[in-house]
Amino acid sequence: MATGARAPGSLPVWSRQSSLAFSPDGERLASVDSTGVQIWDLAARTRVGGPLAVDGHGANDVAFSPDGLLLSATSLSGGLELWADPGATSPTPRRLGRPSSEGPAAGARSWHVAFSPDGRLLAASAPWGVALWDTRTGAVVAEPTTDRWYQILGGAGLAFSPDGDTLAVSTSSGVDLWPTPGNQTD
Repeated sequence: MATGARAPGSLPVWSRQSSLAFSPDGERLASVDSTGVQIWDLAARTRVGGPLAVDGHGANDVAFSPDGLLLSATSLSGGLELWADPGATSPTPRRLGRPSSEGPAAGARSWHVAFSPDGRLLAASAPWGVALWDTRTGAVVAEPTTDRWYQILGGAGLAFSPDGDTLAVSTSSGVDLWPTPGNQTD
């Protein structure tokens, strides 16, 4: 890409897009703005359906599952939703909600999402920390604890190891490495 060169194509978006995610097959792009999540057909350069509202609000982050059959997004109000068949015209969301209603996580907002390589787990970060959900049941399966929950960045980055055994979480003082459920070591 040459400096100052124009992109060969564009999508007709009307506002700043805060997060983008390609589907694994590269045929769709999910974009996030203050109205929610937009799904784009890249070949046609058109939007598929209307905006997907997250928790009734706009969104922060979005991610496709590795197989492309699920899409998750965090909302501006702190909610977390999961859609099956994100390529459908009107996919139905499953609200996963907020990870905890008490303690440091009470009322916290979810910021970023990441799927495990097998799509079995969904991680969401917030200023209080991280929670992991089972994507089949929607149940919280782990909330890694830390005595420095208050140091987790609101924009905490998340990354699963290629084998899915470890979740890396950025904090204000470094990176925490957590074993995923079923992979804890004594």
